[in-house]
Amino acid sequence: MIRSAMAIVAAWGVTLAAAGGPEIVQDDQTGVIRFQTDYLRLELTTDGKPRAFVDLKTGRDYCRPDGSGFALWGKGGKWVQCTSLKYADGKLILGFAGRATVTYEVRAFPGYLHFRVAALSDPKTDGLTVANIRTTMTKRLDFPLQRFCSEDFNACLLPYGPEMNASGQVADGKMILWANCRANLGRGLRGRGWAIIGAPDEALPGIIQEVEQASGLPHPVIDGQWAKASRAARTSYLFVDVTEKNVDKMISYARRAGVAYVQIYCTTWAKSYGAYPIHPDNYPHGEAGLKAVIDRLHAAGLRAGMHMMSGCINPWAQDPFVQPVADPGLASDGTFELAKDIDAQAKFIPTAKPPKEGFRKPWTKISGTDLRLGGEIIHYREMKNEPPYGFAGCLRGRHGSRATAHKQGEQAHHLIYRYGFLADPDTPLFQKLARRVGHVFNACGFDQIYFDGAEAMGEIGPHWYYVGKMERTIFEQLERDCLASGSGHSHMNWHTRARNHAIDFAALAVKQHLLHHKIGSRFDDYDRQISRTELGWTALLDWAPDHPATDLPEIEAHLVKGLAYDVPISLETRERSLDANGRTGKILDLVSRYEKLRLDGYFPPEIRKRLKSQQQDFTLQRKRGKFVFVPIVRTPAHLVKDRETERWRVNNPFAPQRPIIRMTARPTPRAYGEERNVVLLPFEQPAKAFAARWSSPGVKYAIKAAGEHAGRKCLEVTARSTLNEVSTDKTGLVRLTRPLAQPVDLSAHRPLAFWLEGDGKGEVLEIRIVSHPSGQSRRYVVRVDFEGWRYCELPKPAAAELFEVSANPVQGLYTCDLTRIKTVELRLYRLPAQGSVRLAMSPVEALEELREPLRDPLLTVGREQTQLQVTVWPDEYVELDDTGLWVRYDRNHHASERVKLEDKRLEFPAGEVPVKLVTRRGRAEVTMRFAGEPLK
Repeated sequence: MIRSAMAIVAAWGVTLAAAGGPEIVQDDQTGVIRFQTDYLRLELTTDGKPRAFVDLKTGRDYCRPDGSGFALWGKGGKWVQCTSLKYADGKLILGFAGRATVTYEVRAFPGYLHFRVAALSDPKTDGLTVANIRTTMTKRLDFPLQRFCSEDFNACLLPYGPEMNASGQVADGKMILWANCRANLGRGLRGRGWAIIGAPDEALPGIIQEVEQASGLPHPVIDGQWAKASRAARTSYLFVDVTEKNVDKMISYARRAGVAYVQIYCTTWAKSYGAYPIHPDNYPHGEAGLKAVIDRLHAAGLRAGMHMMSGCINPWAQDPFVQPVADPGLASDGTFELAKDIDAQAKFIPTAKPPKEGFRKPWTKISGTDLRLGGEIIHYREMKNEPPYGFAGCLRGRHGSRATAHKQGEQAHHLIYRYGFLADPDTPLFQKLARRVGHVFNACGFDQIYFDGAEAMGEIGPHWYYVGKMERTIFEQLERDCLASGSGHSHMNWHTRARNHAIDFAALAVKQHLLHHKIGSRFDDYDRQISRTELGWTALLDWAPDHPATDLPEIEAHLVKGLAYDVPISLETRERSLDANGRTGKILDLVSRYEKLRLDGYFPPEIRKRLKSQQQDFTLQRKRGKFVFVPIVRTPAHLVKDRETERWRVNNPFAPQRPIIRMTARPTPRAYGEERNVVLLPFEQPAKAFAARWSSPGVKYAIKAAGEHAGRKCLEVTARSTLNEVSTDKTGLVRLTRPLAQPVDLSAHRPLAFWLEGDGKGEVLEIRIVSHPSGQSRRYVVRVDFEGWRYCELPKPAAAELFEVSANPVQGLYTCDLTRIKTVELRLYRLPAQGSVRLAMSPVEALEELREPLRDPLLTVGREQTQLQVTVWPDEYVELDDTGLWVRYDRNHHASERVKLEDKRLEFPAGEVPVKLVTRRGRAEVTMRFAGEPLK
């Protein structure tokens, strides 16, 4: 059972030390109320202010008194500080300038202080800041838990329910132990409880467990251990599409990878997320079939994970919560009264007031374009905020609901859309959703749950409340041991989850995405965190026009960092990719090897510390019967496309060696201006080139015709920034958008080209192509660090360089369906501070790719040459591997032939080496990998 009893802190091997014992005492002579545990002394003055927050072991006081009250009382939008405190017989009475009193029930335990709102003199109180202790602590750990630290001492505030906002506050870089609750969320203010903890590192996990069990907070256990401390929380998993038909194959893949869990996509086990009906195509025997699949996983020694989309409801998959009658519990952010009767065919929905006045928040943008009117869902294309008011261009009976007549005065509700519609956690609909998820989890024997899309709950109202309430409501339905993780964070789901931090995978720039986005600052203090972290999701993909097939280096980069930080990885893939990728077997073997070495603690802390480096790559090798890590360097990809690019220099930072060399054939594009290219941005009429134009605050722009260049009509763009810093694509950009009349297939037109006249000021010009309906994109960027006209041919979209030029680098790195490009955007950013830029450009074309192969490349290194007698088609490659053989591979890494050589010598001396590549036909992209001496 999830909350089964266990010996407190047994999993962590610590006991609570005695240091004077818990007590609460009021000293009337000094005017101080002293709250004491075995580790902490908290002092409050009788005039309502914090005075001390003392680590009893060291005597350090972490309180920063600044005159602020210990609590604040709110009513009518005004907040009053606590002005008096009085303690007697387990009650702490707080006075607020004679306007109200609030009574706390208080108790001191060996590890923590307990508080609960027992009474309020004014029942119409709007809210309470129940604690407000300013500290000198500067570091926060275990997000989203409110835990601050200094040296090895921790300050922590744990609310007992989701109704309290305990996100923490910061003042002058110092942390504030703070929590607030509102009367309009949950069941009012009375009964709200929380714990305040001050304790050293070794005692804190046990204290938190004690608070969880005593207060009724979620306290999941796995195999008798606190879930966070369990071995299960350290294990990796395979995230894949398991069905009745392929379960044995998936078991084979998972066992080869050495993982403990297999997590099943919600779109695989369920036909739709929301009501979660079992998917009839994948599970023709329904719930019994799903249970049988999970029984097979269990019999193979594996555990089963349930992926779900939290409170989201898929309107595109015939979900029963949407059709044939839309449920009234679908979350909305605005209501609108019908101005007159309408029939079932009406295309205009008249409202009594301008639609923008019907939103709960000031209307700036909308999260969706659907209304619920009774049980009908209506899609609209336009809002009319001038008479006649209403919604125009409507499609009736949307998503399988029934179109019906409606009466004047009936309420239309604007539905919130994020990953689908949302079930409001304050309605019976959400209870139905939670019961359904709990039933499937329990009846079919799942062991793990991933709360995906949980952040969407923040669209309904306060993120900290709705995300926490959503997850706790579902979690309370689970009757089996459960390893929980998910996206979207609140202080409440810190308790439900054994681990966190899975992030959607990148299909491009995988290494940079890992280092800068997945690890970033959240891993810096991992060694002191109580929460487990996972390094996921990591993709295993087969080739597609928008991305290459996953190769060993991308996977090993994740595995190295997972071992360095002692965190599991999650390998996200599909049956199709596992079957198609020629490296699948080696990837799974590598995952298994790293998993065992990590769980066994094979490498000492000093080696693991060196593996955390973001400047150095490593690979695992076996030498003299032992596993070692070898530092490696991969050279930037060099594209050989003509005589000017056939020579370049390569640096070998290690001893003389023969590196691993890869030559990938790249398509040869048609020349700019040819008829078979696709013109994405024509500039014959600049005023009509873009349907939407926008610029950030502080940035002004203008566009106009700029004459001709290379026989093509051009566009001039000027922009000026009034910002005091170089503008980014977050703080200052120009965005010009052109929707295409019909989706365009660019899967064989991937290179973009145009002429550009630069001003040399360093701004960034970005051309973004956006797929429909996913909204995913590919981004092509040019740094305008030159003056005059230059031909810009961009063979591939930007990837790694986005981390250098963009404040939003991950946009454009996910998978993108190039066969359905519907929108083209021109963006301009990195404008100089308080400066202006001017550029002109010719029409932007997507160049058709010719299937011209790479033939017989001649590689020269220094004075040594190697002639390869080989034909390599675009996106295939030939590689000199670590065995000294040249092998040709297809685009999914399947070896197809060994290549005949005229000369096998190719040793690179240490330092910089001149390289030359000449081909009879085609283009080649060349990379090399050099290896150093093993770490010791």
